[in-house]
Amino acid sequence: MLFNNKKTYISLFAGLALFSSVGVNAFADTGAAPTKGTTAGYVDNSNPAKGTADMGTVSKVQGKNDNIQASSDAHISIVNGYLVLETVPSLGFQDVSGKSGDTQSNTVKDNNTVLRSDTFYNSKENPNPTDLYVQDARPDAKDGGYSVNATLGNFGTYNGGGTLTPLSDTGQASGFNLNLNGNLSKDSTNVGNPTAAQNVNLPSDNKTTQTVLSNSKQGSLNSKVNFNAGSTLTVPQGIAQGNYAAPITWTLVPSTASAGANGGGSDKTQNS
Repeated sequence: MLFNNKKTYISLFAGLALFSSVGVNAFADTGAAPTKGTTAGYVDNSNPAKGTADMGTVSKVQGKNDNIQASSDAHISIVNGYLVLETVPSLGFQDVSGKSGDTQSNTVKDNNTVLRSDTFYNSKENPNPTDLYVQDARPDAKDGGYSVNATLGNFGTYNGGGTLTPLSDTGQASGFNLNLNGNLSKDSTNVGNPTAAQNVNLPSDNKTTQTVLSNSKQGSLNSKVNFNAGSTLTVPQGIAQGNYAAPITWTLVPSTASAGANGGGSDKTQNS
């Protein structure tokens, strides 16, 4: 399933709400007997009570025993942990010519997005995230954490408006190869020993899926992986001059054990 929101949540919520009913009771004591019968529950409306503008307090009304009652409510949501794919990076590589001996780019020059389909396209909060960032705030460090998988789509040309045009030559379209080398950020929390994968090859075939981050414990808090150092992109030799891009699909997968414990077994996916 593809989600184009900034954050993808796998959550279990238990809700508790206490609601009191709204009621207004008034009785006007004029000192005289009711003009009608004294049937139980009968209220004499011949001289009704009048409340003040301030309904947050007991209002002063006609008659010495008049009362006004108002009610609100108390409510609470109890959150039993969450697993979040917080950000995913785009990778902009240094230019190459495509000629023999110059088909592999070894430098990530920026993390700018170029496609409108990118999850963080035009995001005001974090437009160019540099890390794959997972938050695991599920309770208890139980066995069964999560993994993040990556799949590289087919390359195509793009223009300034961020529209991707697939390559018609299938040989060249599948001739790109992305090699990812992940490095855990220093602020990653080492609960459950998160592991960033090294030397992960992703051909541009829109079907090869590789694990790039994993953790064996749920409740592992924050894990960030940066791919800017050591990752490479190889292009087909002799490809025409132009701007090329392909979507990377990142899929957060809770393990079977953690899904059983928290009921969050669905894969959550984002593109960059």
